[in-house]
Amino acid sequence: MSMLSLTNRKQQPQNAITNAIATTTVFISIILLAINSGAAAPTTAVNAREFDLLCTLVRAEENLEERQTAGQAAKEVVALAAKIELILANLKHIERLAAAEPQDAPKESSSDETPEACKAAKSTVCNKAAQIYKKFRPDEKLALAFLAETTGELRATFNVTLKQITTAATSHARYFGENTETRPALAKIKKALYGSPEAKGDAIIESGDGTRSAACGNTDSTAANSAKKRAAAALICLCGGDNSNTGNDACFTQTTADINYASKSGEVERAWTEISQKCQANTGTRKVTTAQLKTAAAELATLIHQKRGDKAVAGLLGAAQINAGAVDCDGSEANGKGSCVILSTSAKKYKVETPDWLTAMQEAINNLDEEQIEINNGQKAEAHILALNSSLTTLLAQAVAPAKQAPTQAAVPPEKQTNPQKDCTKNTKKKDCKEGDGCKWNSTETTEGAFCKPTDGEGQTNAGTGETRTGLDCSKHQIQKACEAENKYVKPGQKVVCGYIVFVDGTGKLPKPKCRSLIFLVNKKLAMMTTGFVSLPFLNF
Repeated sequence: MSMLSLTNRKQQPQNAITNAIATTTVFISIILLAINSGAAAPTTAVNAREFDLLCTLVRAEENLEERQTAGQAAKEVVALAAKIELILANLKHIERLAAAEPQDAPKESSSDETPEACKAAKSTVCNKAAQIYKKFRPDEKLALAFLAETTGELRATFNVTLKQITTAATSHARYFGENTETRPALAKIKKALYGSPEAKGDAIIESGDGTRSAACGNTDSTAANSAKKRAAAALICLCGGDNSNTGNDACFTQTTADINYASKSGEVERAWTEISQKCQANTGTRKVTTAQLKTAAAELATLIHQKRGDKAVAGLLGAAQINAGAVDCDGSEANGKGSCVILSTSAKKYKVETPDWLTAMQEAINNLDEEQIEINNGQKAEAHILALNSSLTTLLAQAVAPAKQAPTQAAVPPEKQTNPQKDCTKNTKKKDCKEGDGCKWNSTETTEGAFCKPTDGEGQTNAGTGETRTGLDCSKHQIQKACEAENKYVKPGQKVVCGYIVFVDGTGKLPKPKCRSLIFLVNKKLAMMTTGFVSLPFLNF
C-alpha cells in the first residue's frame, strides 16, 4: 500500500469529523438566523442567510432602537431647577415680567433696572422663567420670596443643591435629551451601507465596475470593488439579476430589476429599491437592537473566513459552484460561478480582505456599546438628581420646623406677672367663670347672666407700668373701624394689639379680611412663609 493511499485513508475519518462539525455549526447558525430574522427571505434560497444578516443594516438605518433617556420626572426636576435658580437670583425682575401683559413684556431688555442675567438675548430665558413663576401658587411665591431674601446657610445649601442638579444633567446631556446631534452609531450604519463618501442610486455600483465580476469579484483576477466598499452593493451581488442572468432567486423569488453593468441608467437604483424593500418586508415596527447587530456582524465575519471548496479557500460570501479552479461572482450558475462576493484572490494567496462595510458595522456596534455606558452613567446621575430633589424637601422641612414652634417668652418679673386671661364676658354661667382664666363672678345673687368679668379689669392698662392689655379677643370684630379702636389705649412706644389684615396661609389668601392679634401674627409670620417650601413643584416627584 502506498503512502499516498494510507494518507488518504487516515484523512477519511478526519474529514468525516470535520464535516460533522461543519454540519452542526450550520445547523446552529440556522437556528440563530431564525431567532434574529426580520427580513422576508425563504429558507430555500441559497443566499437566504447572507441576505438576512446584511438586511439587519438596512432595517437599522430606518428603525434602530432609540437611545434610552431620562424619565420625565427627572427631566422636569432639571428644567425647573434651572428656572428656580434664575428666579431666586432675579426675583424682583421676574415678578415685574410676570405681572406685565405678554404684549408689554420687552423681548430684549437692556434698561438699568434689568439684571445682567436678563439683558439682551438672555431676556428670552427670563421671560420663560416669568411664565413659570406666574403658575406658582401664592404660598410657593412666598417661599421663593423668603429664600431670595435669606443669606444664611439655608440659602447657600439650597443654591449648591440646585447647582448639583443642573451640573449632573449637563454632564449627561444626551441622556437628559438636551443633545440633538446625530447618533454616531447611525452615521456608521449609513457608512456601512453606502460607503464613505456616501454613494446612493446608481453610484452604489461604481462607474468603473463595467461588469458584474468587477463589482462582485473574481479569485483569479481582482477581489470585489463596489461590494467590498458598500453593504448595499454586496446585497446587489448576492440577490440582483443582470442582463445575462435575469430573474435571480438567490435571495428571494425572482428579482425584477436586472442590471446592465456596462450601462446602468437607473437600473442599480431600481434593483436597490427592490432589495431594500424585501429587507423591510414583514418586519413591522420592530426595532433593531445592539444584540442583533452584534449577532449579524459575528456571523458575517464567520461566513467570510469560512474555508470552502477543495482548495479550502476563504473570503467567499454567498453561493457559488466551487471546484478546484477559480471562483467568479458573475451571477451565472456554471461551475466556479455564482451570485456571491469575492474578498480574496490567488494573487494575494487567498488572504481575506475584510470588507469596509463590516469594519463600519463593527464601529457602529462600538458606538452603541459606548452609548450604553453613557446610559448607565446617566441612570446613576438620574438617581442622584432625584435624591437631591428629595434632600431639598428634607432640608427645607427641617428649616421650617423651628419656625413653626412658638417663640419662648421672656421671663416676666414677679411684680408684673398676670394670670393668663380669656374673654371672660363669654361665660354666662358661674361654673364657667374661673379664676384660673383670669375671670371673676361679680354676683352673689345669681349663677347665670353677664357677671363674669376679668379679675384685673379687661381692656385696662396698669397705670405707670406700661403693660399692654391682655386677654383681648381681636377676632370678635368684623368691621375694620371697631378692630382698630382696640388700639386706643396703646401708649406711644407700645405695640398695637389688633390689626385688620389680609394674610396668606398654606392654601393662599383667606376668603375675607380678619381682625387678628398682631402679636400672634409676628410670632407666626416666619412659619407662614416657610410652609410654602414643601409644596414647590420640583419637590413633588
